[in-house]
Amino acid sequence: MARKLVQGAAGEDIAVPIEWARGAHATWEDCHGYECMDDYSVAMADTRVVGKYIQRLAAWFQEVLGEDIHFGCIGHSVGAHACGFAGKYMGLEELSSGRLRMSRISGLDPAGPSHSLVTDVHHMLGGRSFIDPAYKLTRLSKNDADFVDVYISDPGGFGYDMTMAVENEGRKQVEEADMLGHVTFLLNGEHYALHDDMQPGCEGEWAKKGCSHHEVMQPYMDTLDERMRHLSPQHASLLQAQLSYDPTPILVLGALIVGGLAGSCFLATHFSDMASEKRTIWILGIAGCFALAVACLYYRPLPPEFHQHPVLQPFVDMLPAWALEPDTADYCAGGRAAKIASQCRLPYATGEGQTGSVCPVIEDRNITFGICAGPYAPEGLFIAPVASDW
Repeated sequence: MARKLVQGAAGEDIAVPIEWARGAHATWEDCHGYECMDDYSVAMADTRVVGKYIQRLAAWFQEVLGEDIHFGCIGHSVGAHACGFAGKYMGLEELSSGRLRMSRISGLDPAGPSHSLVTDVHHMLGGRSFIDPAYKLTRLSKNDADFVDVYISDPGGFGYDMTMAVENEGRKQVEEADMLGHVTFLLNGEHYALHDDMQPGCEGEWAKKGCSHHEVMQPYMDTLDERMRHLSPQHASLLQAQLSYDPTPILVLGALIVGGLAGSCFLATHFSDMASEKRTIWILGIAGCFALAVACLYYRPLPPEFHQHPVLQPFVDMLPAWALEPDTADYCAGGRAAKIASQCRLPYATGEGQTGSVCPVIEDRNITFGICAGPYAPEGLFIAPVASDW
């Protein structure tokens, strides 16, 4: 995955795999009593340590490479919550160059655990879970990065069951605030529900042993290949067109807006002196300027460099999402892995179905999945089928 991230050359200049197996498993020196038989609590505790190390590593990168640097984190299982801690720590420490900020976190089946015989034994031994109310503030959260996308494949086992987490708090309604990310994809929910909480290819397991928990990684990896196809040499000219910006539309847009405002001021000043026919012509002309400005924005949104411009930002913040071009350096430079998925209605009652199996559906949406997902994709809860063409 690290190699594929940097091969695309679409913003990820450096990829650092974090190997923390030593911290994710207890040894006899690390544990006491029953926890030596179940070292999951050690892994849960060490997510905080790993997150702090990632934050310090990010601070070093910023010191060496400069302030204009974006950070992202991809974490599987307990590692998704470690990414969350990295984002939390970035928001706490004031550096000489300012606070760090995590641009994006992708959580691949964030850990619960939630169900299964293994989980029951874990609880019998006094183990804890991220679905417990006491651990609510330690979970991955949408506040940990500018954009958090979550992919859930095993909520009936080792993964995070949002509905069960709500029930553990004594509530009976799942709300949008209960999601771990801005957008959550429930992988192959219908199949999962009908096959005893098993993903395709995992049905042969007689008990939960991690197959469905790991199934989440391949669909996400497949979207990296999808991006590579979009960024292949034969698409170099397309990519260059995406990354270079022609100032002419901005100049035209500015002229239309200035013309509309100037015309409005003139009309307001001379309104009482004008004949009705002349007023009508002026009103139509002003309306035409603003209509053309909207059309210009719709067909050629403002490029990323305008988003954070100190003078323009107050005006840019008032614009709808379609008027702003996504930051191609952070995502896919025009490459999209868009598919149809069913959006779940939120809120819904906990008795209507558990996360990953059944939930009310309001409509099918064309969504951007995997590495190409971003803040301009629809937010919410989706049932996304697992298929080779993701």
